[in-house]
Amino acid sequence: MMYKSGLKATSENMKALWVVENKDFKTTISNSASYAKWVHGEQQARAMQAIGWRKLVEVAKESQSHITTIYNRWVNKLLRDLKL
Repeated sequence: MMYKSGLKATSENMKALWVVENKDFKTTISNSASYAKWVHGEQQARAMQAIGWRKLVEVAKESQSHITTIYNRWVNKLLRDLKL
Protein backbone atom coordinates (compact mmCIF):
# COMPACT_ATOMS: atom_id res chain seq x y z
CA MET A 1 0.00 0.00 0.00
CA MET A 2 1.38 3.43 -0.93
CA TYR A 3 0.53 6.38 1.22
CA LYS A 4 1.29 10.06 0.71
CA SER A 5 4.10 9.68 3.23
CA GLY A 6 5.49 6.53 1.56
CA LEU A 7 5.12 2.75 1.92
CA LYS A 8 3.08 1.39 4.80
CA ALA A 9 5.31 -0.55 7.21
CA THR A 10 3.45 -3.80 6.54
CA SER A 11 3.50 -3.37 2.76
CA GLU A 12 5.77 -5.36 0.46
CA ASN A 13 8.19 -3.32 -1.63
CA MET A 14 8.10 -5.05 -5.02
CA LYS A 15 11.05 -2.97 -6.25
CA ALA A 16 13.27 -4.44 -3.52
CA LEU A 17 12.09 -8.05 -3.92
CA TRP A 18 13.73 -9.01 -7.21
CA VAL A 19 15.55 -12.35 -7.04
CA VAL A 20 18.29 -13.39 -9.49
CA GLU A 21 19.48 -16.99 -9.28
CA ASN A 22 22.38 -18.43 -11.29
CA LYS A 23 22.82 -22.20 -11.49
CA ASP A 24 24.39 -24.48 -14.09
CA PHE A 25 24.60 -21.86 -16.85
CA LYS A 26 21.00 -20.80 -16.23
CA THR A 27 19.80 -17.49 -14.80
CA THR A 28 16.33 -17.15 -13.31
CA ILE A 29 14.83 -13.74 -12.55
CA SER A 30 11.72 -13.44 -10.40
CA ASN A 31 10.03 -11.23 -7.85
CA SER A 32 9.07 -12.57 -4.43
CA ALA A 33 6.32 -10.04 -3.70
CA SER A 34 3.09 -11.92 -3.09
CA TYR A 35 1.24 -9.81 -5.66
CA ALA A 36 3.94 -9.79 -8.38
CA LYS A 37 2.13 -12.34 -10.56
CA TRP A 38 -0.78 -9.92 -10.97
CA VAL A 39 1.50 -6.99 -11.81
CA HIS A 40 3.98 -8.49 -14.31
CA GLY A 41 3.46 -12.24 -14.25
CA GLU A 42 1.57 -14.61 -16.51
CA GLN A 43 -1.59 -13.95 -14.47
CA GLN A 44 -1.29 -10.19 -14.99
CA ALA A 45 -4.41 -8.21 -14.14
CA ARG A 46 -5.90 -6.33 -17.10
CA ALA A 47 -5.67 -3.12 -15.09
CA MET A 48 -1.88 -3.51 -14.85
CA GLN A 49 -1.56 -3.98 -18.60
CA ALA A 50 -3.80 -0.97 -19.19
CA ILE A 51 -1.47 1.31 -17.20
CA GLY A 52 1.65 0.08 -18.95
CA TRP A 53 3.07 -2.81 -16.90
CA ARG A 54 4.60 -5.47 -19.12
CA LYS A 55 4.85 -9.19 -18.47
CA LEU A 56 8.33 -10.23 -17.42
CA VAL A 57 8.39 -13.21 -19.79
CA GLU A 58 7.57 -10.97 -22.78
CA VAL A 59 10.37 -8.55 -21.92
CA ALA A 60 12.77 -11.48 -21.51
CA LYS A 61 11.82 -12.92 -24.91
CA GLU A 62 12.32 -9.54 -26.57
CA SER A 63 15.73 -9.21 -24.88
CA GLN A 64 16.92 -12.75 -25.63
CA SER A 65 19.05 -11.91 -28.66
CA HIS A 66 20.72 -9.01 -26.83
CA ILE A 67 21.39 -11.20 -23.78
CA THR A 68 22.81 -13.93 -26.02
CA THR A 69 25.13 -11.40 -27.68
CA ILE A 70 26.46 -10.28 -24.29
CA TYR A 71 27.07 -13.87 -23.14
CA ASN A 72 28.83 -14.68 -26.42
CA ARG A 73 31.10 -11.67 -26.04
CA TRP A 74 32.11 -12.80 -22.55
CA VAL A 75 32.76 -16.36 -23.74
CA ASN A 76 34.85 -15.08 -26.65
CA LYS A 77 36.81 -12.80 -24.31
CA LEU A 78 37.51 -15.72 -22.02
CA LEU A 79 38.69 -17.83 -24.95
CA ARG A 80 40.99 -15.01 -26.13
CA ASP A 81 42.33 -14.47 -22.59
CA LEU A 82 43.07 -18.19 -22.32
CA LYS A 83 44.59 -18.08 -25.81
CA LEU A 84 42.33 -20.88 -27.03
